[in-house]
Amino acid sequence: MSAENLLHELEIQLEAAKRSVDLMHSLERLYKNNDFKALVLEGYLERESHRVVLLKADPNMQDENNSKNLDKIITGIGEFYQYLNRVEILGKMSERAIMENSRVRQDILSGNFEEEEV
Repeated sequence: MSAENLLHELEIQLEAAKRSVDLMHSLERLYKNNDFKALVLEGYLERESHRVVLLKADPNMQDENNSKNLDKIITGIGEFYQYLNRVEILGKMSERAIMENSRVRQDILSGNFEEEEV
């Protein structure tokens, strides 16, 4: 791959990584927000999930319709929690990628680029 093509590819990757890091920083700010903590982290992810799991075990909620609805709620809570985790993990990975891509970009721009290495 030519240096020009590699620089172009690095720029595309860098922009995507920056978006992931920005999203992670947004999430970090939310985690520090007391309203978000109360409403989402404690209210939804903890208390609501706990309430729904207890309802799932309630004999009065064992019919097929209630059981399916509770399963959907539990799945939704789990999916949302996984999304928050993915944002954080991808953001951290992207921070490392930005540093590496910046190093490679600097090497290319300073003439320390050999096509065989890439």
